Amino acid sequence: MNPIKILRSKAAVLMLAVVLAAALVAIYLATGPQQTSSTSTHVPETQSPAATGASPATEAPTSVTATTTPEAPRLQLQAQPQRSEVRRVILISIDAARAMDVWPLARDGFLKNMGKIAAEGAYGELSPIFPAETVPNHAAFLTGAPSGIHGAFSDVAYPKSPFEGGKSEPGYWGRLIAADTIWEAALRKGYRVAISNFIHGYVPTWQARLSDADKNKIVIIYTTKAYTPGVGFAGSQLYSTSGIGTRINYTGGKLYIPIADTVLVGEVQSTGGGARVLVLYQGNKKIAEVPEGGWASVVVNVTEKGTTYLAAFMVKALSLAPNDVRIYRGNALVYNAPIPWFMGPEDLKRKYWEEVVEKGYIDVYHGLTSDVGRGWIDLKTYAEIVNYTVDYYWRTNLFVLKNVEFQLMTGYDVTPDPVEHAILGLMDPSMPYSNASIAEWARRTYLGMWARIDQWIGEFMKEMNNGDVLIVVGDHGQWGVRGCVAINTALRRAGLLVTDEKGNPDFSRSVAYYDGGYIYINPKYKADPATYSRVVERVMEVLLSIRDPATGEWPFALVVARTGQAAGPLATIYGHDFSSLFLDGPAKLQSRIGDIAIAVKPGYCAYDKSATRDNVVNTPIPFVYSVTGCHDGLGSWKELRSIIGIWGKGVEVRQLKGFEAYSPQVGSTIAALLGLELRNATFAPIWVLN
Repeated sequence: MNPIKILRSKAAVLMLAVVLAAALVAIYLATGPQQTSSTSTHVPETQSPAATGASPATEAPTSVTATTTPEAPRLQLQAQPQRSEVRRVILISIDAARAMDVWPLARDGFLKNMGKIAAEGAYGELSPIFPAETVPNHAAFLTGAPSGIHGAFSDVAYPKSPFEGGKSEPGYWGRLIAADTIWEAALRKGYRVAISNFIHGYVPTWQARLSDADKNKIVIIYTTKAYTPGVGFAGSQLYSTSGIGTRINYTGGKLYIPIADTVLVGEVQSTGGGARVLVLYQGNKKIAEVPEGGWASVVVNVTEKGTTYLAAFMVKALSLAPNDVRIYRGNALVYNAPIPWFMGPEDLKRKYWEEVVEKGYIDVYHGLTSDVGRGWIDLKTYAEIVNYTVDYYWRTNLFVLKNVEFQLMTGYDVTPDPVEHAILGLMDPSMPYSNASIAEWARRTYLGMWARIDQWIGEFMKEMNNGDVLIVVGDHGQWGVRGCVAINTALRRAGLLVTDEKGNPDFSRSVAYYDGGYIYINPKYKADPATYSRVVERVMEVLLSIRDPATGEWPFALVVARTGQAAGPLATIYGHDFSSLFLDGPAKLQSRIGDIAIAVKPGYCAYDKSATRDNVVNTPIPFVYSVTGCHDGLGSWKELRSIIGIWGKGVEVRQLKGFEAYSPQVGSTIAALLGLELRNATFAPIWVLN
């Protein structure tokens, strides 16, 4: 694939789109969404974004639901070689770091260390590739290529179409990355690589993919998205005398807390002045003291099905009142887990366990948000978990920086992503599920999270060496959600999707199925081009008929089929085939994606795969049903653009203007800085050095 040819052809389309858009606005407003092969059919709402530079002490960071007019991307080809004395490159990805929040807060001085990066280095917005999800954009960071080349098309990954027997798997595993990565390029050059929870760093994948020689030059810690230890007790749990969660008995001043086949004994002791503390024992050994209303880290041996595991988790004594004992246990990390989370020397693993994990391991990503909805924890406890999660990820990043030899490090912080999914919509009191009080709590939780992240970034920067270059990025932004679109429910109602009695799709009898941003068409309808075209047209008709019952609005920004049919306000920008979304590539990868690509508009989300909802578009129920923040769309929307900040000796001080930086350029830039041959990169590096 020739990137120059791609960029030039796309630029011509985009210039034409800008001219056409103004002329077509009145027509679209009058006609509403229609299927088309050459024009868009729906005009995006336009609102003024929140004022930049607003003080975080007095205002919410930025509008979380306001829709901004999408801009036409302006791809930059900057192929100059990066000649420097760069010795090490450190890439840190902060999941869902919203540029429209982070940089204004940095300019205000609220995020001092992000402000330092902006003042002393290169910074700006980073535009995600389609879809604006974690998996494809982290793969772009690693490969310098878009989805059609690297093969990771969505957070939900299919090795082939579900109609052809393809079974979905978490894209975070990295197993389906089909392109060369900066990790492998660095190893080929003889460099050492360190991976600190970076997406696609799933240890079993790289145990299978790397040679024995390369395994000796890489250290991987991966406990984040899509990692499970392979034991039954790793999830969070509430223990209570009321029966919510797991019922426990409180008799004779003692509690008995079961974890798999192990039972911990707790004693509630008075510490004076009405204060109480929970003292936990395993056998005769005291393992923790947990003050009422407080937390403690617990490290304990847990036996399950005859095997003993060393586990670490955090515990909060929510209440120690005699008639209301409630003890919350966060998710557990297991040292000797059946599914490995560490690759490297055993003594380094032990050091990491003692210095990081035993000091406090908890991760809000691993289902802990739903613990609010099930009544296990309150909002105060949730906010505490958010902060502890930030601490865990950055202690890990800092440990790797200080203890691992490398020329290339890739680190990560998951925290903003699950937090925004949970509370971004709550920050807007006009949402049907929010109000002024909860909006203030959500705003303070969000700002507190970012203040904590910024503090850790400062600590990290202090430990860097002369000759290091730090690149801080985000993979996408998010927007607040007022409507969740259940596309499979619409397909089932139209007779295009058949389900069994449990609501699961019956692919043998179905025509179409939606998952991960794409609608798949049954191959038996694709042999004859005329039949295939009619089926696609029927599916498009179903999509065009969907409306939000609360507003009457059509929820999509772009619907584009392989056959050329397209609809939506961004159709004039992105054209009428998959190549405009950079989904085209090797034929062997094309069966992984569907026949129709879908992107929703700001305010909507299409994560819901259910085929049996009462309504096609539904209002979220915070912490229970769907999400209040979403990134299920295209990077043309300002809300979905993320951050890039590049800092270190020799880095040019400048602002990267809108659409100057795209996620694949991160990988190409790292390759240029370290002199790596990144074999499948199609995007040029960003010029960052003086």
